[in-house]
Amino acid sequence: MDRLINWVRRRSQPSEAAGEYDGVLSHVTEVHALLIGLASGFAAGVAGSPEMAAAVAAAAIGIQIPGLTAAKFRGKKALREIRKEPWYAVGGTPIGYLVAMVATSLPGLL
Repeated sequence: MDRLINWVRRRSQPSEAAGEYDGVLSHVTEVHALLIGLASGFAAGVAGSPEMAAAVAAAAIGIQIPGLTAAKFRGKKALREIRKEPWYAVGGTPIGYLVAMVATSLPGLL
């Protein structure tokens, strides 16, 4: 249990400069961006909407999509998190999508 608590503490730093660990998932924004990407990809996969997954990835890297503007997300922490660490969100989205596609193809799982 102590190892788990220490692992969480190391990755709960507000920035890479705030902690001694500097690497993959080294602070809370990176973890959040990955989780948002995974969850968004999973939701898109369950809905069978690759467009939704693409929209999340596009929003993360700052691409403007007609009809889906940043104004609709103004003040939303999720958008700020994925824009700060876009490659974690962009990487997590297809992983979540693939997991959902596999899960929905197995009878009785979802």
